[in-house]
Amino acid sequence: MSVADFGGTHKLVPLISGAFFIAGLSALALPGTNSFVSEFLVLIGTFTVNSAVAVIATLGMIMAALYVLWMYQRTMQGARSRPASSRWWT
Repeated sequence: MSVADFGGTHKLVPLISGAFFIAGLSALALPGTNSFVSEFLVLIGTFTVNSAVAVIATLGMIMAALYVLWMYQRTMQGARSRPASSRWWT
């Protein structure tokens, strides 16, 4: 089963889609979420000691953001997938 197999989930269960979106944003450490302060302080402290490592860490955060948003788009907003057979549980 792949990520694309979950396409169109938002149309079936919008509340789960919203919870998944908020959890994804929290994982990205956006301002106002639980991990923002710690990640921000770690990046500030790392930048003062070794700026190259801080830049690499920032690029990693950007790649994580792209992945989370790509996954949300494919699973929740993508085209609704159909089961391979009429018996969806197999």
